[in-house]
Amino acid sequence: MPRQERSAATPVQELSTLLELWQWWLKEDYSLDLIVTDPSAQEGAPPIRHHFVFGPCDRREPAAEESFHFDCKLEALMDSLHRGEALPGCNKPTRIAGLRIVLFNQDLAYQASLETGPNKVEIVFDLSSVAFGKGRIPAYVRAVRMGRKWLIRPRHPEIVSLAGFEGDIDECLREIFLAASVAPHPYQEYIDANKAQYDEAMAMGRRIPE
Repeated sequence: MPRQERSAATPVQELSTLLELWQWWLKEDYSLDLIVTDPSAQEGAPPIRHHFVFGPCDRREPAAEESFHFDCKLEALMDSLHRGEALPGCNKPTRIAGLRIVLFNQDLAYQASLETGPNKVEIVFDLSSVAFGKGRIPAYVRAVRMGRKWLIRPRHPEIVSLAGFEGDIDECLREIFLAASVAPHPYQEYIDANKAQYDEAMAMGRRIPE
């Protein structure tokens, strides 16, 4: 997103910057699942969770009220988010509370979601172990909008060096993933205690997180 457009961006538009980051930098290491919770076309029916999945992964059968999309163009989805339009197959434009982005491989899953409130917009990253299917670290790191800039607030001690970093949203996202890539593995104790299970998981295909 051009700099002159960022100051007027909505929170949904800002989170879509993560899609751009994945496309040009992270797609070799992670697959991407853009999850949109969309109201049903039938009044009173449960909402549908639409998964727009990119990158290599083993497909799974959809659960109730789930729909998978594997053939969409990422640029088209980003344009729709920027314009406030409904994504393919969805009934209504994406809302803040109904949007999540998950970056995942055989090892880790980073889940980005938005938290908003009076005078508050935050992108919150939860971290979980795909290899072990447990060990979720809520609010692993946050990016908090401060006017036109964003401030990084890490929770995990291994990336505490990010505390106080301030910049545009794409600068903050780059710093978060750079720091995570050189930090000690957040689940090293699990790996040490269950090496065979970890090696088996890493040898398997990528699984779309439940």
